Amino acid sequence: MFVYIAGNIALDFCNTETKSRGETIELLNSVTDLKLWAEGAGLGLTNHKVLKKDLDNALDLRQAIKGLLAARLAHEDPRQSDIDTLNQYLVFPVAEQELKYTGGSFFIKKNVQQTIELLFAQIAQSATEVLLDGQKYTLKQCANPACILYFLDKSKTQQRKWCSMVICGNRLKVSNHHKRHKTLSDDEAAR
Repeated sequence: MFVYIAGNIALDFCNTETKSRGETIELLNSVTDLKLWAEGAGLGLTNHKVLKKDLDNALDLRQAIKGLLAARLAHEDPRQSDIDTLNQYLVFPVAEQELKYTGGSFFIKKNVQQTIELLFAQIAQSATEVLLDGQKYTLKQCANPACILYFLDKSKTQQRKWCSMVICGNRLKVSNHHKRHKTLSDDEAAR
């Protein structure tokens, strides 16, 4: 149901709105969907009660982030309302955590329970990193005209085109192949 292919939590969150056959598909239709997405992203809310207003806030946050990303990709000034929405969630501390070392390995121990506020703060922080770190990795939108997914191009050559080769790249290549062969067949039939 959800894809985690963007290389960034905020972009994966934005990718909870997709397209299929030209129609926008909303993947966050319920509080259960929001909890499932968070769990899949490694930010589980399994023991936290999520309310309808939390889902509404999540959708508002997603739209604000998408507005900021679209402005960045278009080299336009962002809407102040999108910045204000993101800033609402940057006031929460992202996490209280400690570096631990046990049995020859390092790990991070979180000292707080995951709450909806902390989830939104983590998404907002992740979005801020994308907006500020533009030189490190290239923010892109899938080259498939029927797709609206975002991703960070972390390839050495910075030439990644597709959200995922499996989701869009291969489908478009197969479609183009069939079109070329159909055109060749039509040309041969016309002779």
